[in-house]
Amino acid sequence: MSSSHVERESFHRSEHDTDKHIRHKLSSSGVVIRCAVSEKYIVLSLDDKTIHAFSAVGEPIVVFREDHLQNAWSLAFRDDVLLSGEIGGMIRCWDLAERRLTRSLTGHTQTVRGLRFVDAKTVVSASRDALLKIWDLETGSCQATLSGQGDSILDLAIFGVFAVSAGKDGTAKVWSLREQSNVSTLAGHTGPIYRVVCHSDGVARRVYTGSTDHDVRVWDLSTGQPLAVLEGHESLVTHICVDGSVVVTGGADGNIVIWSWQDHSILQLISKAHEGAVTSLDVRGGQILSGGSDGAAKMWDLKTGKLQRQLGIGSEAVWSVSLGRGTSQTRAAIVASAQPSQSPGDRPIDAVLEVSGR
Repeated sequence: MSSSHVERESFHRSEHDTDKHIRHKLSSSGVVIRCAVSEKYIVLSLDDKTIHAFSAVGEPIVVFREDHLQNAWSLAFRDDVLLSGEIGGMIRCWDLAERRLTRSLTGHTQTVRGLRFVDAKTVVSASRDALLKIWDLETGSCQATLSGQGDSILDLAIFGVFAVSAGKDGTAKVWSLREQSNVSTLAGHTGPIYRVVCHSDGVARRVYTGSTDHDVRVWDLSTGQPLAVLEGHESLVTHICVDGSVVVTGGADGNIVIWSWQDHSILQLISKAHEGAVTSLDVRGGQILSGGSDGAAKMWDLKTGKLQRQLGIGSEAVWSVSLGRGTSQTRAAIVASAQPSQSPGDRPIDAVLEVSGR
């Protein structure tokens, strides 16, 4: 038996001048695992096996509480279609417009760490079982299984007809989705790769990988050749974002570094942007939004690296942040833990979604 219902609890809206702010306390008491934002939706997966969907402005739409669900460690959007990848290897397809589960994709045996749409009907998944799978969403069938990435895949990126998987073995592999084969191996890191990002300026096509060895490495996607090693962190590189002519990285050291796309030099170093680790990072429209294990969510100027404002009130830790582009606004979605509203012992934490827009 499956069930879903519209979330209606603890919803508060406030408007001040041109700013709009919504704070919503989730009915579930779990920790947020993933947050995904599109032009239409904000979706959160929690470790109590629930998935919460909101509109782009933070108004609650539906909570999926399927009896057979496991915790979802990856999320992907395309229009009204949401994919969630679970710790047991199952991939679920959801129709957010109709608020229902439409299909389950079976094949992986461990946590699905990456889900990426290639087009409206094709999806690539990557798992800790060290396999990539190419799926046809119309039929629910697996079109191909690609193997050879050590013993575990930790992240996945897609660029055109190429997929790039990040491995626990310290290598990244470039795969041709057309040929369904490995075309190059990116070797150089001395620790597991937890982040991989692909980007092009219209001419050069690059891969960025971030590792526990503290470095970000830059590669040529077409040839697999190394281009640069970005040394600016003192601990695990937790996040990599590319926006136009700059690359922004965040680390477990609490630092945020802004790099030049062209020559890989450091443009700005935001030292100790957070007292703890940078737990989440997003870049869009000349702004950086960061979240930390110190409970702070901060907006920075991308060009100068200066703090513009701090978002969120009463947070203990920020689990996820995202900048979503609406039709007329740029909105910041912040997912954090807050002091419980009940007496101690009732609930260890409250999960809170805050949406600010201008």
